[in-house]
Amino acid sequence: MRSRRESVTTIFSMVLCAMKGKSCRLASSTLLSLAFTWVSVLLPLGHTSKVPTCATAGTTVTIEVQPGEATSFKCSPELPVLDPPVESGRVYTTRSCSTAVPLTSQVSGSLEMTHEADGGYTLRATRLPVYGTRVLYFRCILPSAPAEACKVMVIVSQGRTADPRRGSLQADELPTCSLSGTTISVQLSPRTRKASFRCGPDFPFLDPPLREQSIYLSRSCAKRVPLELEGMKSLSLVDGSQNLFVLTADTLPAKGPKTLFYRCTDSAKVGACKVMLQVPRSLPDPESAPALPEDFAICNRSGTTLTLEMMPRDGVVQFGCGGGMFLLDPPLLSGAVYATRSCLSAVPLRTQVDGYIAMSPSGDNAYRVYVKDLPRDGPKTLFYQCQSPGKGHACKVSIRVPAQSSALAPLKLSPDIPSCTENGATTTVLLSAETKTAQFGCSPTLRQLDPPLGSMMAYASRSCTTAVPLGDLVSGAISGTSGGHNVYTLRLDGLPSREPKEIYFLCRATEGGEACKVLIKVPRRPLSARTAAPSKVHVCHAGRDASIRIVASPYAAYHMRCAVGLTHSPSDESQVYDDSDGACSSQVNLDTLVRGAHLTRAPPPGRGPGTTYVFSTEELPTEPKHLCFRCAPNSNLRTADCRILVTVPGRRNAEARIATTSSPQSSVFRSAAHSFEQFFWGPAVAVLLARGP
Repeated sequence: MRSRRESVTTIFSMVLCAMKGKSCRLASSTLLSLAFTWVSVLLPLGHTSKVPTCATAGTTVTIEVQPGEATSFKCSPELPVLDPPVESGRVYTTRSCSTAVPLTSQVSGSLEMTHEADGGYTLRATRLPVYGTRVLYFRCILPSAPAEACKVMVIVSQGRTADPRRGSLQADELPTCSLSGTTISVQLSPRTRKASFRCGPDFPFLDPPLREQSIYLSRSCAKRVPLELEGMKSLSLVDGSQNLFVLTADTLPAKGPKTLFYRCTDSAKVGACKVMLQVPRSLPDPESAPALPEDFAICNRSGTTLTLEMMPRDGVVQFGCGGGMFLLDPPLLSGAVYATRSCLSAVPLRTQVDGYIAMSPSGDNAYRVYVKDLPRDGPKTLFYQCQSPGKGHACKVSIRVPAQSSALAPLKLSPDIPSCTENGATTTVLLSAETKTAQFGCSPTLRQLDPPLGSMMAYASRSCTTAVPLGDLVSGAISGTSGGHNVYTLRLDGLPSREPKEIYFLCRATEGGEACKVLIKVPRRPLSARTAAPSKVHVCHAGRDASIRIVASPYAAYHMRCAVGLTHSPSDESQVYDDSDGACSSQVNLDTLVRGAHLTRAPPPGRGPGTTYVFSTEELPTEPKHLCFRCAPNSNLRTADCRILVTVPGRRNAEARIATTSSPQSSVFRSAAHSFEQFFWGPAVAVLLARGP
């Protein structure tokens, strides 16, 4: 084969020969060589393929994976880091990109991903999933600002040759529940109305069992109902080979999406992996959808923002999604909202205002946002999006919630909550080694938290120049309290084992660079030889009308357990009995009854026989709440049960008590040398042990 230089020389000689009027002939092999050479040069010029590149924060790049082909994408230099990284072998399954799951749990053994030398990423599919299209997500981020991200949506289409009736179903291509404590997400296809999953070899037993034909309604897997749910009347469960389960629905719910749950467990039901089944609502025809009332504000133009103002006397605002964009983001059932116009990171609605969102009776795509109490720390702006399925069109809804008329007055926090109020000052907070929590507030003039709440970032040094992931410093999370009072809670899973930690946040002014610094001091885990004397453990013994009564205070920890021969109930730590009627029989979610309440298992050493539980709460409810736990006898013992009755006083009663018993503490938390007891709200805990005759 001739080189390009030789080819150019030959062609130039032919041109000169023609200009002189001579007859120039070349051998056929020479002409063929010239043709091949110049085709190899010209073809790439006309067929340059452009690799999809994630370059702008807030946008989404969509790629589709075909069998036997390689599909590539790149992260731009502005957003150079892939999340999750290739080495982790994980991927996001929801648009919110909140929880990464193993890639093998979604498209097991059939999708490979590699990091190329040019900085790009390549996905290769050896075969397509048999049941259901998989939608996976990656993010291209800047490490210093992970909230600013460009998303890569990877669509892995369903294969066309699978037919479970012919025995061609391959179980290794299905989402597999194989890791204890994790949750896999399974989407029921709106086209085939089927969803499939597999229980791994370590957790082969389905809960609820197949014979019961029932399913769980919530993530806690506490309440099961028959499969014949409203909107899913003919949902059936078919057991396939190799622990393969196929769910089929004749109809989809018309009033909204549903989220249902199964569990894959071992024989002893000690470990479990959860299956979250996402059932979409039936897709209405945008052209035939019923029209909303004329006075209804409708978000129906892609790329625009519908701005709404909530009137203080009403406390409600309503809007509709139209123009084919009928999917609400964040979803209705998530209880989340966007706090910034970029709509990149959703946060719980209760961290912004004391309210909720619900469907409006005016139409299927109509919504109402209710606010019970207007925020006291200044106006809030809430954001939602109306999206079209699969087309990337979106219209934003901006809702401005005014502040209370007294919002300009200084915010009065509890005397036990340190508040960052002065520009340039530093407020020091000691994290409780007992409850592993710390709480602080930002004043109305410095109410902007930095780093933002939804970013899960913090500062590691006093300079507060570069934010790092909170998980790189400690194992825990920061959250906001309900009501929009700019009160924040840092809760850790455990204390550092080697040395104490210092974590910094800033309370900034919304319209300037002024800031107040919050220093949270995290103590290290105490050595076994220096461990403080354990807190009193309240033991519930069997006996007629026997009970333990506890009056709880925020951030105090109460240890309790059942005596030998008695079993703690409910068995799920997220559940509790509502004792408002004195019956101790209605099982509800603990966080729903008392927001911020937690029940955890204490480490076994030094706590005596049986399981010891620790009860604590972050905040007080508006009205008193009565909780109940039961210590039921084992089946082989004929003894009466014992009840642990916990009373959480109402906020109003606690405020009245503080007003009459507390002294002014204007600068209690300005110094780190104050005693640890300053974190506990109210007087000492009253514990009564009442026994019947």
